[in-house]
Amino acid sequence: MWTINIPRRPATHLLATASFSLVLILGTGCSSPPMSAIVDLGTASAGADIQWEPVLIDCGTPAARIHLVEGWSHDERHRADGYTFVWSEGEASEIQFFLGWRRRLEVLLRGRPFRNPGAGTQRVRVHLNGMEIDSFEMTDGPAVYSVEMPAETQQIGENRLTLSYSWCIAPAVVIPTSKDMRRLAAAWQSIEFVGSGLIANPNQTGVGEPPIEVLPLGARADYFFDLPAESRLRLSGLVFKGQGSAELVITALPDKGQEVEVARLRSPHFPEEFLLPPEAGLMRLRFSVIPGTEGAAGRLRMEAPTIHAPHRVPTAKPSSSFPWRGPERPNLIIYLVDALRADRLGCYGNRRPVSPRIDAFANEAILFENAIAQSSWTKAAVASIFTGLWPVAHGTNGPDSVLPPEVRTLPEALSSAGYATAAVIANAFVSSPFGFSRGFDQFKYLKHGHGSSENVNEQVFDWIASQAQEPFFLYVHTIDPHAPYAAPQPFLSKYAGDVPDPTVGEVETVRGLVLGKVTPSEELTKNLESLYDAEIAHNDAGFGAFIDFLDSNGLLDNSVVLFTSDHGEAFGEHQTWTHGIDLYAEVIEIPMIMRLPKGSFGGTQTGQVVQHIDIVPTFLSLAEISSPSPGRGQNLLASSGIDRWAASYLDYWGQNGASIVTDRWKYIFPLSIKFGRKAQLFDRHEDPGEHNNLATQRPVVAGFLASKLRAELGKNLTAPMTAIDESTRSDLKALGYLN
Repeated sequence: MWTINIPRRPATHLLATASFSLVLILGTGCSSPPMSAIVDLGTASAGADIQWEPVLIDCGTPAARIHLVEGWSHDERHRADGYTFVWSEGEASEIQFFLGWRRRLEVLLRGRPFRNPGAGTQRVRVHLNGMEIDSFEMTDGPAVYSVEMPAETQQIGENRLTLSYSWCIAPAVVIPTSKDMRRLAAAWQSIEFVGSGLIANPNQTGVGEPPIEVLPLGARADYFFDLPAESRLRLSGLVFKGQGSAELVITALPDKGQEVEVARLRSPHFPEEFLLPPEAGLMRLRFSVIPGTEGAAGRLRMEAPTIHAPHRVPTAKPSSSFPWRGPERPNLIIYLVDALRADRLGCYGNRRPVSPRIDAFANEAILFENAIAQSSWTKAAVASIFTGLWPVAHGTNGPDSVLPPEVRTLPEALSSAGYATAAVIANAFVSSPFGFSRGFDQFKYLKHGHGSSENVNEQVFDWIASQAQEPFFLYVHTIDPHAPYAAPQPFLSKYAGDVPDPTVGEVETVRGLVLGKVTPSEELTKNLESLYDAEIAHNDAGFGAFIDFLDSNGLLDNSVVLFTSDHGEAFGEHQTWTHGIDLYAEVIEIPMIMRLPKGSFGGTQTGQVVQHIDIVPTFLSLAEISSPSPGRGQNLLASSGIDRWAASYLDYWGQNGASIVTDRWKYIFPLSIKFGRKAQLFDRHEDPGEHNNLATQRPVVAGFLASKLRAELGKNLTAPMTAIDESTRSDLKALGYLN
């Protein structure tokens, strides 16, 4: 198991000068409404944003990466001595770390300079939060350099320590046998903080103890909840283990209110109850451990922290369920169009008539207006469609990763239940070498150049005609709108006739935009979008022919047909192109349209948030397979009135980030510097294009959504890897995936 730490932000509110609440001693006889426990903070800790002060950053290890934010190369190990280290890369290196309070601290930097006889001594200037605090000259060979961090330069929360170098140079410039073009200055082995509050493993607790939270001195834990009115916090006890004493400061920040101090406690402490701000809604509870005496160090234990609220009968919310009663065990079909964004279809609001057959299909189907892809590139997204797990849980996220054999897929489940199974696909990333053929009786991959929707249809029609068994499960993966954008006639003339040079849609141009080798322009963008529309129209005709074939062969009214996409496509809306780079709306908002036999509920539109992982529980239910959903997905036809959210994840070529979508909000945060430096919060109702970042204005909303993702990020699986053969590699290069 591995843990991902979400990038943190410093506190943006000052505590109120007066305590907000009265402390109520349990058992005093004061009257209060009947209360019931609604949250156990011990079990909710997986979603908490918990930070503690570092003692040692062991450079070259995965755990150090959350601190090494900019100006660093990859992790390495010394061949002779075995220690790990990281080279600085560029003119400066930046280290990020958390502090719980200001006081004198010393940092010990262990490292060695890159040997460059012609450049002279390496001089390092040290800045803390933008203020220069020291400088030193590095000696030849490994050494430890001591730097004092004055209290007045520190910040409570996030701090940034910057090392600026007098020179940096590529080894290939000074070493004739080297091909290394990294601009190196120094190799750092460790960064040690002397005077921090942590003296033991913050996660270590005794066996058999009651539910507890253990926080080292200087730590801060933020919990985010959607609480009823008049909620209260209860603590069974408070114990500090270590030297000196410590205080626990508890504050509450309502979404649209001021941060207030709920309590300030010293150990030992006995059971007590504290009033929280009375309004209902989103709230952040912050627990900060600060020293009670000078020189204090140790850990504070909160025993059985729980939140209680007045007992009320829950109010039912409107449901979007569809009480359908159709044929038993219908045929189940997924028709997927690769790289198709929802807003390019007429049934999703596009006024350009590029999708008449899909729009007509939607009139006989249920259209999900708020459908979200689990990732912004094909392999990770289709793996979620097949498994019902979001990408972190199935682990199939890299170019060479394989669907884990221990994860059961939808075709395997349906095949075991007596369904005939077949797939025809046109994208190599979901082909047999990557594990996607498991569970299929017949699996056909059409190589690049032979994967048009017409060719896919030909293979599908042959399979259906050659086998008489029903029910069947069919997965159809078409790829017309995927780059290169090269639609055949008459679609090219009809939808991109004004493009002077249609060859701009070839991979060389599109890939050049991604790599920064082609300069974008308004005209180029318009031309690419027209070529993309022509490809959609091409695929629309292919889908129409597919539906006509089902209808003419008496299969349509005995089949459930789900039309969707794996991800969308970007055209510079956020200075990015194609997909697999970020998680903005243009790449994860997808069509999802489901036609039931005889067109039941045809023309219905529902705004509830749905996602790829809902397909598995839906199809298992339709196949009358009583199996619990493997992930968080829900039956699309039997969804309750609960508030739904969808999570997306990307870990592709160094672009590592996650997002969460609710009906109103979208939250994106980076898990790598290449993906981005700042968390982003968007109001989907007011800002559907996602350009106005509200993360600092609405920190509680952002934190609440981040807490949901944080809990999911721990449910991970590492997928096996495979070498990509030359034939597959050639097809992937033709689609623009590989250089």
